[in-house]
Amino acid sequence: MNVTSQVARHVRARLVSGVLLLVPLAVSFWVLRILFRLILGYVRPVAALMSRIPVPEYVVGLLAVLTLLLLIYAAGTLTRLVLGRRLVAWGESLLVKIPIVKTVYSSTKSVVDMLSNKNRNAFKSVVLIDFPRPGCKAIGFLGGEGTGADGRRWCRVFLPTTPNPTSGFLLLLNETEVTRTQITIEEGIRMVVSGGVLVPEEFERLEVAAASASAPPDEET
Repeated sequence: MNVTSQVARHVRARLVSGVLLLVPLAVSFWVLRILFRLILGYVRPVAALMSRIPVPEYVVGLLAVLTLLLLIYAAGTLTRLVLGRRLVAWGESLLVKIPIVKTVYSSTKSVVDMLSNKNRNAFKSVVLIDFPRPGCKAIGFLGGEGTGADGRRWCRVFLPTTPNPTSGFLLLLNETEVTRTQITIEEGIRMVVSGGVLVPEEFERLEVAAASASAPPDEET
């Protein structure tokens, strides 16, 4: 692999990482901006009615910000209560009845649950296994190990699909068929979700070594 290819891969990976970071931030900012303008439209006339003197615009903006923060705090508190959880479940049941929204919402929620700390901690490490044929490696997540009646060690490996890691295969493999890696769970999930675009440095070193080994020798002139 030449220098140009390495630079291109590096730039592409960093661009995708930037997009994955900035898009959620941009969406959050857009939603908060809409809520702020909506609240501001209600706060301005209310402040004018409650005050006998003209209220400065910065005071109205500050009141709108405080109202928005209280609204977000109340929503977060509501979701932790039994009634709030029931309301959230009721809202989700309505969303999943809409054909197009059902697909988008269900897939998004599944990915979010997959990336949550609770589910990440359920896996022990990232492993490599032969799939779908010998010599072809696939990324899996080690869920646990056990000893069979014959004394052999068996591994429970979850093999996710790309780019949706919430579906896949549960494989029971002999310990000798599983290759452990130093990749973190977050790096493994990121690699699966990105379809191999976001590659950890360990994989990049392996690819460079494989490319160097397979490159034909230079012809003598």
